Amino acid sequence: NNFLWKIVAPPKIHVFSWLLVHNKILTRDNLAKQRQVDDPTCVFCSEPKSIEHLFFDCIVAKFVWSCVSEAFDSKMVVSIEDLTHSWGNKSLTVLNMVKVASLWSIWSLRNDFCFQGRSWKNLGCILGVLSATLRQWKILCNPTQSALLLRCLLLLNRRRGELLRIALTSSSLLV
Repeated sequence: NNFLWKIVAPPKIHVFSWLLVHNKILTRDNLAKQRQVDDPTCVFCSEPKSIEHLFFDCIVAKFVWSCVSEAFDSKMVVSIEDLTHSWGNKSLTVLNMVKVASLWSIWSLRNDFCFQGRSWKNLGCILGVLSATLRQWKILCNPTQSALLLRCLLLLNRRRGELLRIALTSSSLLV
C-alpha cells in the first residue's frame, strides 16, 4: 500500500507500519517460526499472541481503538484492513496519523514490558504513551491538523483522567 508512505509520521513509523501490514513484526508467534519461544502469550492479557491479537483483539488494543473511534467519531478499527482502508484519504490525515501512533504506542508499551521490566498499572498507561507520541509528532502537522490533533489529545487525556479516578476510587474502597 503506497499510501502508507504518505502518512504524517516519522520515517521509522512508516517502516514499522509496513512490517506490521506484511506480518513481519516479531511478535511471539512470528518468533516461534524461527526458534523456541518460552512464553507465546500476550504480555497484556495472556492470550496467545499474534499481530492480529496484539494490535486488534487484545483488550488493550480494543480500548485504544475505542478511544480513537470516539475522538474522531469514526468506525472502530478491528483489523489490518480497517486500518489501511483510509490511508489514501487526504481528508483523514490526522486520523491516519493517530492510527499509526496507536500501533506504535501498543508496540512500544509491549516492548517496555518485555525488555525494560515495566509493570502494568492500568489502561491509562497506553493512553499516556499514545498522548506522548502524538505530542512529539505534532511538529509534523500544519496548523489545521494541529488543531484536530489537539482535540484528540484533550479527549485522550480526559479518558486517561477518568481511568485514574476509577483506579483511585477502587483502591480507596479496598482500604
